[in-house]
Amino acid sequence: MNLKKSQSGFVLLFTTLLVSVILAVTIGTANIAYKEILFGTSAKDTNDAFFAADSGAECVLYHDRVNGEVFPAGGEGKGPIVCNAESIQISEDVISTNLIQWTFRVPGLGGDGAGCASVSITKDSDEREVVVVSKGYNRASLINSYTCEGPVERELELTYDF
Repeated sequence: MNLKKSQSGFVLLFTTLLVSVILAVTIGTANIAYKEILFGTSAKDTNDAFFAADSGAECVLYHDRVNGEVFPAGGEGKGPIVCNAESIQISEDVISTNLIQWTFRVPGLGGDGAGCASVSITKDSDEREVVVVSKGYNRASLINSYTCEGPVERELELTYDF
Protein backbone atom coordinates (compact mmCIF):
# COMPACT_ATOMS: atom_id res chain seq x y z
CA MET A 1 0.00 0.00 0.00
CA ASN A 2 2.82 2.41 0.75
CA LEU A 3 4.35 1.71 -2.65
CA LYS A 4 1.26 2.95 -4.56
CA LYS A 5 1.01 6.19 -2.59
CA SER A 6 4.60 7.17 -3.27
CA GLN A 7 4.19 6.69 -7.06
CA SER A 8 0.88 8.54 -7.47
CA GLY A 9 2.64 11.96 -7.67
CA PHE A 10 4.75 10.75 -10.59
CA VAL A 11 1.73 10.56 -12.94
CA LEU A 12 0.74 14.12 -12.10
CA LEU A 13 4.31 15.36 -12.65
CA PHE A 14 4.61 13.46 -15.95
CA THR A 15 1.27 14.85 -17.19
CA THR A 16 2.26 18.41 -16.28
CA LEU A 17 5.59 18.01 -18.08
CA LEU A 18 3.91 16.55 -21.19
CA VAL A 19 1.29 19.32 -21.33
CA SER A 20 4.05 21.96 -20.96
CA VAL A 21 6.02 20.50 -23.89
CA ILE A 22 2.90 20.38 -26.09
CA LEU A 23 2.01 23.97 -25.13
CA ALA A 24 5.54 25.19 -25.94
CA VAL A 25 5.45 23.52 -29.38
CA THR A 26 1.98 24.96 -30.07
CA ILE A 27 3.02 28.51 -29.09
CA GLY A 28 6.18 28.24 -31.21
CA THR A 29 4.20 27.07 -34.23
CA ALA A 30 1.60 29.83 -33.75
CA ASN A 31 4.38 32.43 -33.53
CA ILE A 32 5.92 31.23 -36.81
CA ALA A 33 2.51 31.26 -38.51
CA TYR A 34 1.84 34.80 -37.25
CA LYS A 35 5.17 36.06 -38.61
CA GLU A 36 4.47 34.44 -41.98
CA ILE A 37 1.11 36.20 -42.15
CA LEU A 38 2.77 39.55 -41.37
CA PHE A 39 5.45 38.91 -43.99
CA GLY A 40 2.81 38.03 -46.61
CA THR A 41 0.85 41.19 -45.86
CA SER A 42 4.03 43.28 -46.03
CA ALA A 43 4.89 41.84 -49.44
CA LYS A 44 1.39 42.67 -50.74
CA ASP A 45 1.62 46.24 -49.40
CA THR A 46 5.06 46.68 -50.97
CA ASN A 47 3.81 45.40 -54.33
CA ASP A 48 0.78 47.71 -54.24
CA ALA A 49 2.99 50.73 -53.47
CA PHE A 50 5.56 49.82 -56.12
CA PHE A 51 2.97 49.28 -58.85
CA ALA A 52 1.24 52.55 -57.91
CA ALA A 53 4.57 54.36 -58.41
CA ASP A 54 5.08 52.51 -61.69
CA SER A 55 1.60 53.49 -62.89
CA GLY A 56 2.32 57.16 -62.18
CA ALA A 57 5.62 57.01 -64.07
CA GLU A 58 4.03 55.20 -67.02
CA CYS A 59 1.31 57.86 -67.17
CA VAL A 60 3.99 60.55 -67.54
CA LEU A 61 5.88 58.59 -70.18
CA TYR A 62 2.72 58.02 -72.19
CA HIS A 63 1.63 61.67 -72.14
CA ASP A 64 5.13 63.07 -72.67
CA ARG A 65 6.01 60.74 -75.54
CA VAL A 66 2.65 60.62 -77.33
CA ASN A 67 1.63 64.23 -76.83
CA GLY A 68 4.63 66.51 -76.21
CA GLU A 69 2.32 69.47 -75.57
CA VAL A 70 1.27 68.21 -72.12
CA PHE A 71 4.66 68.84 -70.48
CA PRO A 72 6.45 71.22 -72.88
CA ALA A 73 9.98 72.44 -72.12
CA GLY A 74 8.86 76.05 -72.39
CA GLY A 75 5.98 75.73 -69.92
CA GLU A 76 2.29 76.43 -70.53
CA GLY A 77 1.36 72.76 -70.50
CA LYS A 78 -2.04 71.49 -71.52
CA GLY A 79 -4.14 69.56 -69.06
CA PRO A 80 -5.98 67.76 -67.74
CA ILE A 81 -4.54 64.34 -68.56
CA VAL A 82 -6.20 60.94 -68.28
CA CYS A 83 -4.57 58.32 -66.05
CA ASN A 84 -6.24 55.23 -64.65
CA ALA A 85 -9.42 56.24 -66.51
CA GLU A 86 -9.66 59.50 -64.53
CA SER A 87 -9.23 63.09 -65.62
CA ILE A 88 -6.35 64.55 -63.61
CA GLN A 89 -5.41 68.20 -63.20
CA ILE A 90 -1.74 69.17 -63.48
CA SER A 91 -0.04 71.83 -61.35
CA GLU A 92 2.73 73.77 -63.08
CA ASP A 93 5.52 75.58 -61.28
CA VAL A 94 8.14 77.63 -63.12
CA ILE A 95 11.29 77.27 -61.03
CA SER A 96 13.52 79.31 -63.35
CA THR A 97 13.61 80.33 -67.02
CA ASN A 98 14.97 76.93 -68.01
CA LEU A 99 13.49 74.70 -65.25
CA ILE A 100 9.79 73.83 -65.04
CA GLN A 101 8.08 71.33 -62.76
CA TRP A 102 4.64 69.73 -63.01
CA THR A 103 2.93 67.69 -60.29
CA PHE A 104 -0.18 65.58 -60.11
CA ARG A 105 -1.79 62.72 -58.14
CA VAL A 106 -3.24 59.50 -59.53
CA PRO A 107 -5.87 58.00 -57.16
CA GLY A 108 -7.59 54.62 -57.25
CA LEU A 109 -4.54 52.42 -57.84
CA GLY A 110 -3.74 48.96 -56.48
CA GLY A 111 -5.72 45.77 -56.23
CA ASP A 112 -8.38 47.29 -53.99
CA GLY A 113 -8.25 50.81 -55.50
CA ALA A 114 -6.97 52.35 -52.26
CA GLY A 115 -3.47 53.23 -53.53
CA CYS A 116 -2.27 56.39 -55.19
CA ALA A 117 0.76 57.91 -56.86
CA SER A 118 2.23 61.36 -56.35
CA VAL A 119 4.18 62.37 -59.46
CA SER A 120 6.50 65.25 -60.29
CA ILE A 121 8.05 65.99 -63.70
CA THR A 122 10.97 68.40 -64.01
CA LYS A 123 12.20 69.56 -67.42
CA ASP A 124 15.47 71.39 -67.84
CA SER A 125 15.49 73.08 -71.25
CA ASP A 126 19.24 73.88 -71.02
CA GLU A 127 20.30 70.27 -70.49
CA ARG A 128 17.32 68.85 -72.40
CA GLU A 129 16.71 66.49 -69.50
CA VAL A 130 13.50 65.18 -67.92
CA VAL A 131 13.40 63.87 -64.35
CA VAL A 132 10.26 62.00 -63.26
CA VAL A 133 9.78 61.13 -59.57
CA SER A 134 6.80 58.92 -58.86
CA LYS A 135 5.95 57.99 -55.26
CA GLY A 136 3.46 55.15 -54.83
CA TYR A 137 1.42 54.41 -51.72
CA ASN A 138 -0.47 51.23 -50.89
CA ARG A 139 -3.37 52.72 -48.91
CA ALA A 140 -3.83 56.40 -49.50
CA SER A 141 -5.55 58.92 -47.33
CA LEU A 142 -7.05 60.99 -50.12
CA ILE A 143 -8.56 63.86 -48.20
CA ASN A 144 -8.31 66.12 -51.20
CA SER A 145 -6.47 66.17 -54.51
CA TYR A 146 -3.31 67.51 -52.85
CA THR A 147 -2.87 64.69 -50.32
CA CYS A 148 -1.49 61.30 -51.23
CA GLU A 149 0.10 59.45 -48.31
CA GLY A 150 0.10 55.92 -46.98
CA PRO A 151 1.85 53.54 -44.61
CA VAL A 152 4.04 51.99 -47.33
CA GLU A 153 5.81 54.20 -49.88
CA ARG A 154 7.90 53.18 -52.89
CA GLU A 155 9.61 55.67 -55.19
CA LEU A 156 10.72 55.44 -58.80
CA GLU A 157 12.94 58.04 -60.44
CA LEU A 158 13.32 58.19 -64.22
CA THR A 159 15.71 60.41 -66.15
CA TYR A 160 15.69 60.78 -69.92
CA ASP A 161 16.48 63.29 -72.65
CA PHE A 162 13.88 65.05 -74.77
